[in-house]
Amino acid sequence: MIPDLDLPVLADADVVIAGAGPAGVAAALAAARSGADVLLLEQTGACGGMSTSGLVPVFIHMSDREHLVASGICLELVSEMCRRMGVAECNYIWQHIDPEVLKRVYDDKLAEAGVRLFLSVKIADVIRRGDRVAALAVATSRGLKKVTARIFIDATGDGLVAAAAGVPFEFGDAEGRTMSPSLCVQYSNIDLERMREADRRGEGAHQLWFRHKDQIPLDEYHIVGVSEYGSGSGSGNLGHVYGVDATDEAGLTRAYREGRKVAEIIHRFYRRFVPGYEKADLTATAPLLGVRESRRICGDYRLGFDDYRARRHFPDEVGCFYYPVDI
Repeated sequence: MIPDLDLPVLADADVVIAGAGPAGVAAALAAARSGADVLLLEQTGACGGMSTSGLVPVFIHMSDREHLVASGICLELVSEMCRRMGVAECNYIWQHIDPEVLKRVYDDKLAEAGVRLFLSVKIADVIRRGDRVAALAVATSRGLKKVTARIFIDATGDGLVAAAAGVPFEFGDAEGRTMSPSLCVQYSNIDLERMREADRRGEGAHQLWFRHKDQIPLDEYHIVGVSEYGSGSGSGNLGHVYGVDATDEAGLTRAYREGRKVAEIIHRFYRRFVPGYEKADLTATAPLLGVRESRRICGDYRLGFDDYRARRHFPDEVGCFYYPVDI
């Protein structure tokens, strides 16, 4: 925690939200539509976090196949993305994302709600007075500045604001190990019809990975596949980088560099073995690492596996999710 230096004020608002991923965008829209003066801060050049800059390819399991379990702002944003993509009917189990379309959806919805947005602003620290956060110190291209507000919401993904303010948190398992991140990828020039036909006959990337695993110089259990959009493009949640602490600068640097090597190896596999990818290009690795686990803020209640197994509900819940335990 830095002292209250004589920092210039970048902005003041009723509510300041750190992080413009899906959670931060939803918080900003809800607050602004309730009449608050809202400021949203984002370290990258686009809103959306994992869903855009992270190139995570799909929105999954908004439905239990009978009922929508995700609604409200989530449903609004995904439905608008589908409309702009020209998708006749959203797939609320496994809806492909066009990241460029989704970036513009976030931009437009925030502008319509009157949310003030600053991109390329990185949270550096908090400034406290007593037991309250008085301001956020932020790093800009013109040096450190501060942002003041009555309410601060931490949607950074890393729990950065809360941790800097002294809020207790957990990290990893008993040995400090976390789920491993992925550096997602973007492909172009896919023969989508050939790819779909191979999937139908059980010769998709997932099956072929197991069949040819001994010829691939990568210790990876399986490949989920690429989610298509447009006329020959797709994003893939492919491969892992193991042993990464997402809050450590050296660890993050290694993850990006190793992630690009993993992406190249998997791309060679796709071009060599997977129908429809013979001429596919690896057009991008994500500018934002796909982190699955970082700090977990300690709140009033610790949600655990027993809660999941019991399908437990709470009087103050804001949403539900339908998905099996992953690992």
